[in-house]
Amino acid sequence: MNQVVAETCYSRVSIGGCDLLNYRLYRLDGAGRIDAAEWLEAADDEEACQKAGEQNPSGRYEVWEGKRLVDCTDDALRSA
Repeated sequence: MNQVVAETCYSRVSIGGCDLLNYRLYRLDGAGRIDAAEWLEAADDEEACQKAGEQNPSGRYEVWEGKRLVDCTDDALRSA
């Protein structure tokens, strides 16, 4: 069951008494455009970034939690 918890927190899922946040992983192509997207569930930003990195060891990606950019592997995109 998803529920809005705060403006900066998009949604939480409770599994076995553990609250997980929903993140969106966007894989980027060579031009920095979205090539694919998928949901990630993680306890916090650090775990979401770790999962994203494991799924994209040599690729470019962005991790979003609602409207908030959590992590981006491309420094040029971070400064944009």
